[in-house]
Amino acid sequence: MAKMADTKSLDPDTESAARDFLARLPPDLRLEYAILYGSRARGEGRPDSDADLALIIAEGAVDWQLVGSLAELAYDVFLDGGILIQPVP
Repeated sequence: MAKMADTKSLDPDTESAARDFLARLPPDLRLEYAILYGSRARGEGRPDSDADLALIIAEGAVDWQLVGSLAELAYDVFLDGGILIQPVP
């Protein structure tokens, strides 16, 4: 699983949702690292804010099927924890 850097400014729900999403990624995904950005990363998120997560994936490893799979994983995390992850490969 990808490591998360400093999480001091994150609320516990956002951190939990991001960790949950990363843990659900397929083991063969060539993820180099992930960057949480946007209002939730800055500690300024509202209850209805999404959590923007940039996924840095090895060159040539991204296709439309992967994008669809990531959206499905994000929706599953939303159903489980109430925070929508917006993955951007």
